[in-house]
Amino acid sequence: FVCFGNVEKDGALAAVVAGSSEGQFDGKDAEAERAARHRFGAAVEALREVADADAHASRARRQLRRCILTADHLTEQMLGTFAQILDAGQDISRERFVLDIRVRERGGEGEGEGESGGGEAEYAFGEFWQRVTSAELGVFETRNEVMYLPVSDTDGADSAETLARLRALGAILAYCVLEQRRVTLAAGSVFWRIVLHGTSAIVHLSCASLLDLLDDYDKVYADGLRQMLHTDADALMLDTVDERGVPQPLSNASRVQHVRHAALECLVASRQGAWEAVRAGFWSARAVAGALAAHLEGDELAVFCRVAPVRAQREAAAAAALERERQERAAEQAA
Repeated sequence: FVCFGNVEKDGALAAVVAGSSEGQFDGKDAEAERAARHRFGAAVEALREVADADAHASRARRQLRRCILTADHLTEQMLGTFAQILDAGQDISRERFVLDIRVRERGGEGEGEGESGGGEAEYAFGEFWQRVTSAELGVFETRNEVMYLPVSDTDGADSAETLARLRALGAILAYCVLEQRRVTLAAGSVFWRIVLHGTSAIVHLSCASLLDLLDDYDKVYADGLRQMLHTDADALMLDTVDERGVPQPLSNASRVQHVRHAALECLVASRQGAWEAVRAGFWSARAVAGALAAHLEGDELAVFCRVAPVRAQREAAAAAALERERQERAAEQAA
């Protein structure tokens, strides 16, 4: 179902799967490396079971959806297609959709000739993950133009349109995993943790761990918070709020809690509605999401999603084999 062959270029994944000395698992902790490889293998087997269950399902349950996209509105149209699927209350991992994707150039009159799984689908999903973080779309935001998080509630995530797009985004993520399509989303580590395990995977972390996660999104802010930990509270002249909601002068004893709260506000609380929407879409494919959550840590999902899919190559090889067989039969008949 998910093939880990021919992934030498991805050092982190190669380290997990093959024990390479490159990437995040460098062999210094052999036990952790073996455990990570085991988790990846278990996730693959679980997803194979999902795929096998679907393969044996009645073909009457499989729906062909014609999805005609225009090149300049591809992202919005892709989100709209999956929003319709979610509105119908259907589980992507149980009632599979075969998307017949055609892409037209702006102003073009004809449709493309590709079908789901072919070149046009690969192009469409590749372009989607590149464009979905654009500021114009309004579903992600960034402070460094490198790592993105779902837009905060104060910046529009509480609008019905934005929430619908975020739910659709989560469903597309699950669909890409199920269909072995590469996900090139430039999201920070915190994104993958919350998608799999919810905000509870973040809120109980230590102050230092939260600041490390914040580095991916806004290193300047994270460094500023770190500096507060080493500055006398009297010099900061700040107020904080206690557990009863009563303002109190910031003290040296409460600095850590204040910094921790500020990091959580940026990563979680300020975008709570957005996180819930993305997870609702991702977990609409319950079998896929459950299989991954049961075996992978949040950060490992990011590596998992970067696996280069082999579906297009496999289908091209199968098409070539069928063409050779056709030519051989034609030659035999001619003889």
